[in-house]
Amino acid sequence: MAPVITGISPTHGPIGTPVRLTGRGFTPSGNIVYTGYGHFSLSSPDGQTLSFTINPPIPTQLASLKMPDFPRLIYRIYVKNSNGLANPPASFHLDF
Repeated sequence: MAPVITGISPTHGPIGTPVRLTGRGFTPSGNIVYTGYGHFSLSSPDGQTLSFTINPPIPTQLASLKMPDFPRLIYRIYVKNSNGLANPPASFHLDF
């Protein structure tokens, strides 16, 4: 069964935000998480959760600016493992 993402928590935050994906079909190891700024391999202890930190390569000076008129950056989060590719992806909005 291909992985399925049923939730992401939180759905937005600044750089360094810990994120938890919930769903099903995650494997004990080898879950490749694609974030829009890179990818990495994660383990799922229960087949239903994956945890990581949002850490795009954005200069600290830019990330610390408060820009009320600047839109949030949206990252689509995909999970791929030996069972297939999760579709649709989850979305995370990076706050500035």
